[in-house]
Amino acid sequence: MKTPPGGWPLVIQVGIAVLVTIALSIWQVGRGFEKLALKDDYETRLNLPPINEETLSTTDIDYRKLQLLGRFDAQRYFIIEDQRHRGRSGYWIVQSFNTGSDRYLVNRGWVSVEASVQVNPNIITPDASVSIIGIAWPNPVLRSSFERPQSDWPIRLREINIGQMARLTGARALELRLIAESPGVLEAAPLQVEFSAAIHWGYAAQWLLIGALVIGGYWFFTVRKDRESPKS
Repeated sequence: MKTPPGGWPLVIQVGIAVLVTIALSIWQVGRGFEKLALKDDYETRLNLPPINEETLSTTDIDYRKLQLLGRFDAQRYFIIEDQRHRGRSGYWIVQSFNTGSDRYLVNRGWVSVEASVQVNPNIITPDASVSIIGIAWPNPVLRSSFERPQSDWPIRLREINIGQMARLTGARALELRLIAESPGVLEAAPLQVEFSAAIHWGYAAQWLLIGALVIGGYWFFTVRKDRESPKS
């Protein structure tokens, strides 16, 4: 068998490199279609009717509407700092909500900074039982050795740590984001989720380009020179 330009080791290396780039490209295309499927599932869940507390334990609740009847705890709430909304600085307010049979962490939404970031915002809490509707928002339950940083409520945090917040309140480790039409909502927290398939398809094209460059480089620097070199 005739030895190819550059020798068999080089040809094998080029072949493996091209196969790897093709495999990575196919994987990225698949990831793009997975993101589209996740987006469809997310949008479908948001449009389903609310579930109630009785069916909570038997339902896959991520991005589902949940309807609860109970009272906000006017004392126990968290101020999540440095949350921007329409170019303005502010906070999310996550408040304990008691239904009688369980306790939940309800993200009431956004409020702006008042006179100073050192001053807690003035939060008006409904003083009667209300029926709220919120979206069960998936959050990782983080383990933390964090100790309660303040002796009094409200507690300021830099970000939502649902596990930590649940321990401090005795609530279920679940963030419930109120929808704009729900009683008790401030300026509703965002419900947008980025499911970008295009970025994966862009990566797929890049891998194919790299594979093409490997083949082109082999042809230009090895095959072409071999053909142009004088034969003895």
